[in-house]
Amino acid sequence: MTENHFLRFARAGYRDLVPITPPDAKPAPGSSFARRQGALGKAPGILGEDGWRGFDWTRHATTDDDLVRWHLMGAGVGIRCGGPLNLVAVDVDTTNPQLVEEIANAAARHLGDAPVRVGRAPKLLLLYRSLAPLPYRRVLFDDGHAPSTAPARVELLGAGRQFVAHGIHPSTHQPYTWPAGIWPADRLSVVSAAQLDAFFADLTLRLPRAQQQADTAPADRANVDQGRLKGDLEAVRKAVASLPNTEAVAATYDDYVRVGYAIKAATQDDPGLGLELFQQWAGRWDAGHNDPEVVAADWARMKPPFNIGASYLYDLAARHGDFNTAAVYLEPIEDDGDDEAAEAAEAPRYQFLRPAERAALATASEARPLIKGLLDASAMSVLYGESNTGKTFVALDMAWHIATGTDYAGMRTTQAPVVYVVAEGGRGMAKRMAALVQKRPRTSQAPLWTLSHPVNLLDPEADLKPLARAILALPERPGFIVLDTLSRVLAGGDENSSTDMGALVKHFDLLRAATGSHLMAVHHSGKDRARGARGHSLLRAATDTEIEIAENRITVTKQRDLDKSWSSGFILEPASVGKDPDGDAIISCVVQLTSEDQAAAVAAASPGNAPTPAEAGVLKAIASLASANLGGTGVVRFDALLRFLQDNLSGSMTKQNLANALTAMVAKKLISRPARGFVAINGPDVFH
Repeated sequence: MTENHFLRFARAGYRDLVPITPPDAKPAPGSSFARRQGALGKAPGILGEDGWRGFDWTRHATTDDDLVRWHLMGAGVGIRCGGPLNLVAVDVDTTNPQLVEEIANAAARHLGDAPVRVGRAPKLLLLYRSLAPLPYRRVLFDDGHAPSTAPARVELLGAGRQFVAHGIHPSTHQPYTWPAGIWPADRLSVVSAAQLDAFFADLTLRLPRAQQQADTAPADRANVDQGRLKGDLEAVRKAVASLPNTEAVAATYDDYVRVGYAIKAATQDDPGLGLELFQQWAGRWDAGHNDPEVVAADWARMKPPFNIGASYLYDLAARHGDFNTAAVYLEPIEDDGDDEAAEAAEAPRYQFLRPAERAALATASEARPLIKGLLDASAMSVLYGESNTGKTFVALDMAWHIATGTDYAGMRTTQAPVVYVVAEGGRGMAKRMAALVQKRPRTSQAPLWTLSHPVNLLDPEADLKPLARAILALPERPGFIVLDTLSRVLAGGDENSSTDMGALVKHFDLLRAATGSHLMAVHHSGKDRARGARGHSLLRAATDTEIEIAENRITVTKQRDLDKSWSSGFILEPASVGKDPDGDAIISCVVQLTSEDQAAAVAAASPGNAPTPAEAGVLKAIASLASANLGGTGVVRFDALLRFLQDNLSGSMTKQNLANALTAMVAKKLISRPARGFVAINGPDVFH
């Protein structure tokens, strides 16, 4: 008698098991397997009198009797992820052996050792335990082997997912294997969400054309706002109509059901329409026939709460059909009488070109870069740095060069109107603009529009559409939009959440699509400067150009299609823009690009008394103020320094914080206090 492998896995500590339908199984008439042959050998199922059919394995509590009964059926062994052990699996789905090795090495570095399951080599699966339930996520990438319609991927399987642990692979017709044996469950490496974030971020940077995607875990459905899953019924109808029913969209029964769930959630206000749309989509299956009665039965089993809805449909239809997601969120914005748009609509959807024809487009493009070699038109950039490094001054300086068409650092600039959104508000922008007007005479009439107002771009129903309409109502359509800062337009969302950051990036894309503008987000560094801007790696993956501001230096740290070697030094040149009620000068700054050596001389402090980054920011502020205040004596009033820091560099600076910083700087002999209420830099050795 053959060994009962269900019992073998149970003895190793894996009790959350499910039966897997054999690849040569006979499906029961009307079962899901009858229409989804690709599920045989991978999907859970049980044997009845008329053949194999699916069952609700996600809610079934496995018993000892099940382990014997399923073995006698001839079922393969599946392990359910999640559960009491919080099992998670990293499924590496690529046939490129070099990339498989690179992914496995990254997993070992970030997650630790793991047992390996092999089905169709070189693909593999790694098994771990987690500290808490984790949602599904994946990285899609180009491995040079898989078709673009079904790209290679690395998936994290958590609660609500399962994988085949023992059985016959449906493609190779060979057994699944565990080359190093099956580890007891209590020996599995335990991983945290932070470790997995680092692992997937690493893959996003290493793998060709990689991008992260994530789903809400089934366990989180109760916490999802069901109302936000609804969609405009006409928009949902158009999305479903443009969505093909092919392997690229729904390769498995789970994919088919996921589309049904999204339609049902999106049409909660009209369930009859939802079923009609699901039937229409199911009827377009290009690999077989879906029985309408079976489709209706599947629909009836889809119960709330839901975790995906209209936005999932819109994105899916945009990727695989001809659906315009920008139209959902932003129309009607464009002029309906646009003849060019009408002509474009009549043009063929697909245009195939020979190599020479495609190559000719490299120089024939009508689009011109905003700053040649630095910022492309209609792209997305992130300008980031620590507090008090002058990020806003640099971003505003770039905006001025674009608005006036002035070459930037010797690079040709294409003149375009600019919109600068100061989402943090405050008085600082008025002073910065006054400094520009004073120092650069061409500023007054430049098409540089500023908005100082809170903006919520996380919720698509908040400020996305009104902001786009307001921008398009300006006298000229802009070519450059700056959002300062990203954290403010995220409006209370979690920068480290794939859900929140993914939504924000999507809305950035919609704003770019509606306006045709390059969008730059001003952002902050993370705790580890080497990892770039803080927050979820989805942001960096979506960014075309990434620019770091640090230590009086501007450095390109990422370019998707351009040379990323450019860097420049800069200093903040002070400008007195008026006087306050006490008669003290009101000071702001403009950026002056310099050589990196000159900038380093300003930024560097004496080796024996090196300031912290925050202290370095205060020193730069004192240096800027000293040249414009009190007759150039080098002495600065405490209250003037505080206002300067609050208005120009860090709105979070308080009187007590500044007093504490100055006390520490006096101890380091970086500054002196020549009189009560005044500070001065201690001689030329502080900056050299």
